[in-house]
Amino acid sequence: MVEMWNIAIQTHADEEAEVYAVPQFKINTEEKWGIGWKYSLKCLNCGFISPVVKLYKEITTDERDRKAAATNINLQAGLLDMPLGNSRTRLLLADLDIPPPAESGMSKLSSYVNSKTTDLNNESMRTKMEEVKNVNRRRGASNPNVINVAWSVP
Repeated sequence: MVEMWNIAIQTHADEEAEVYAVPQFKINTEEKWGIGWKYSLKCLNCGFISPVVKLYKEITTDERDRKAAATNINLQAGLLDMPLGNSRTRLLLADLDIPPPAESGMSKLSSYVNSKTTDLNNESMRTKMEEVKNVNRRRGASNPNVINVAWSVP
């Protein structure tokens, strides 16, 4: 938000020949992207309109669509460990006077985050299995692919 105001003030000072003592800005446009927002400001004194500024960071996904907002991905990642689903989250946000994201967008991001989390878990388990097999090989196990749950102590 601070960056948006700084960009608006700096751009206004650079582009406007007539400098006012204090520019008076109001929100010109606002666009919701999940729980992230994009804004532009307008000077009431001269009509200057600032560039649109994203108040969120974008994350490149595998989809061809628009880049996802990091806040939306983080929300879905946080919901993975909670009994609160997308429908209840939308109700909670609405009760807090926060415009909830579209149900379809939340569902799409939920599927994306679930698949990435599954891939991450599978890769982690694959790495751990290789570590166990390496330990078995070093200990001279007859079959390193067999995972001994407990070793007998001589």
